[in-house]
Amino acid sequence: MNVVSLSGRVAQEIKLYKTSNDNHVITINLAVKSDYFKEGEEPKTEFIPVTVWGKLAENCAAHLVKGQLIEIEGRLQRRSYEKDGERCYVTDAIAEKVHFLSKPARKEEASDDKGSKKSKAKKSA
Repeated sequence: MNVVSLSGRVAQEIKLYKTSNDNHVITINLAVKSDYFKEGEEPKTEFIPVTVWGKLAENCAAHLVKGQLIEIEGRLQRRSYEKDGERCYVTDAIAEKVHFLSKPARKEEASDDKGSKKSKAKKSA
């Protein structure tokens, strides 16, 4: 059975891409702290690439921001490619569900930190 469940923080801003066959896709760089570490040391943080497809990718791109705590449920996928004549292997988590565990800072606040300005979104009750 190929099942993965990870929780962590979004490590970078999300960018939505469209494939040549009109599928939407995003990659979330998920910062996951290890539960296992030596006494007196800080927990190690792993950065796990998570791929999200379709409508779920569109929703995540619209609502996720850097630093937000999320949990993903999905599966692992191993793929390979060739670079400079050598075969490279990559293991990704493919998200089938994404649970938002914390409220995001509003996107315009995150954008203001970078010097750009966007109109303020209405806050829903």
